[in-house]
Amino acid sequence: MARILATNAGFKSRRQAISKRGYNAEQADAEIAADKARTDALGLSFGPPSPVANRDVPNA
Repeated sequence: MARILATNAGFKSRRQAISKRGYNAEQADAEIAADKARTDALGLSFGPPSPVANRDVPNA
């Protein structure tokens, strides 16, 4: 969690965070872009549900 906060606050770059874990930043970015393009093309959405979507679900 601290790594995420440091990256989001700008204290360390994504490249530094990715490299520290032993991954290649360019490859990770290419995979993320490909995943996003595929999910967008399929109309998929991942992440926390929007507040509007929660109104339609009982006890959400």
